[in-house]
Amino acid sequence: MTSRTRAAARPSWSLLRVGAALAGLAGGVVLAAPPAHAEPGQVDLRISDDLATDNVPREATLRVTRTDDDCVRVQTLMTVQLSGLERDEIEIAVNENDVWVPLNTVQLTDDAVASVPVVPANAQLCENQRIQVRYRVTFFRTAPDGRVAFIGEAFSAAGNRLDRASEIRQVLQGTGNARENDDEQDEQDDNAGTVDEEDTVAPEPSPDDEETAETGTPAEDDTDAPATGTADQAAGVDLTTAEGQTTFFNGLGPLIIVVGVGMTAIGGALLVTVMRRTRSDDGTDAEDDDGFGPPSRGRGRRGGPGGLLAPTLRR
Repeated sequence: MTSRTRAAARPSWSLLRVGAALAGLAGGVVLAAPPAHAEPGQVDLRISDDLATDNVPREATLRVTRTDDDCVRVQTLMTVQLSGLERDEIEIAVNENDVWVPLNTVQLTDDAVASVPVVPANAQLCENQRIQVRYRVTFFRTAPDGRVAFIGEAFSAAGNRLDRASEIRQVLQGTGNARENDDEQDEQDDNAGTVDEEDTVAPEPSPDDEETAETGTPAEDDTDAPATGTADQAAGVDLTTAEGQTTFFNGLGPLIIVVGVGMTAIGGALLVTVMRRTRSDDGTDAEDDDGFGPPSRGRGRRGGPGGLLAPTLRR
């Protein structure tokens, strides 16, 4: 190999060395990256659908399941997110040995309030084991209404999160069990000063009142009837006569039309017959003028008996 060939081959070896160094660095970065879930687990959150700002607590249940073969100590956390919610407008409690213990809350943001972490009694969680933490959430009357998000999380003792779950609900303003009780109380207060219709006995009408009522009813009817008739007469319209005439013409209308058509046909036939006879008479007069008929008036001379012409005498 000549010196020129060696010189040309050196850059290729340099590129290979740089590529190998980059590959080793990339592999080291990949191996050094932490796993996505350092503490594998699963969280399930269940919460009541009937939520309202009525000072009535609603229960929420957080279940944590371990999906790895290692055992860890678990602690849970509950966060409530609602637009305009403040920490003094909500209470979060946890059940410890069938006793509800209020938890301290922290204002995370302007719209989110979180409870302090809770360590269950059976906090040790191994593979395919499950623990359940019962929370109770109460919205005070001063809390806002709207769309609320509940976020339940589970962490290990080292602070690594196992999993999280969230549920979306709707918080109503001032409705729920307390609101129903208030409505019932308001109804009772309103009915306290009201006399029921069933308790009030109406006086029975006397026979004289019944006779007066029966007598007065026809008089009112008679009074109204002339008024109606007078109004019709003043308008110049007799409804009864107009209706009768309309009915009469409606019944005879078709018959009159048929009779008129028949008379028109008869008149046309008579006219045609008269015209034919007139033409026949004109033909007969023409035949008589040929000499076979009697002489017309004013033609020839008068004759004697037998139709002979009388001789004319001249002076």
